[in-house]
Amino acid sequence: VNAFARMSVFLVAVLSISRTVSLRYPFKRVSKRLIVGLIVGYGVVQVTQSSIPYWYGVLYKYYATHLQCQWFYDDVPLFDNSIPRACYSGLMWLELALPILPIIASCLISICELRKQSSPGSASKRAVTQTVIIFTINYIVLNIPYFIYFILAHVNRFS
Repeated sequence: VNAFARMSVFLVAVLSISRTVSLRYPFKRVSKRLIVGLIVGYGVVQVTQSSIPYWYGVLYKYYATHLQCQWFYDDVPLFDNSIPRACYSGLMWLELALPILPIIASCLISICELRKQSSPGSASKRAVTQTVIIFTINYIVLNIPYFIYFILAHVNRFS
């Protein structure tokens, strides 16, 4: 799976969580160190996962069917055993599925907070929150085809 797609899902989740914390607790500062640490840590995970084929001398190949450069489990000797293959597959599924939960939860919390806000000084805050909600819903809807494609491609790989 494309590392940039996984990174974008992760970044949207981090931004959704930080926005929700700011909205829910206006005087609580979101630590920049924490956010940068999460992004750098996730980047290290991405680089490590993407480099696994190189450890075994396997190169990425362009596959027109998937419109991307990729490698397959069958090309890497480590994945001849079903346990490492299952662990790697499970991690890939978690990377795509797990961030969706905080994104949806943050969107719902933002909608609830938006309904509660009624003070006249919060008009700009309401506009920002509405924009974030629109972008979040748009992001979720536009990524549904990608997730369906990923799941179907993954299921077809094992059948």
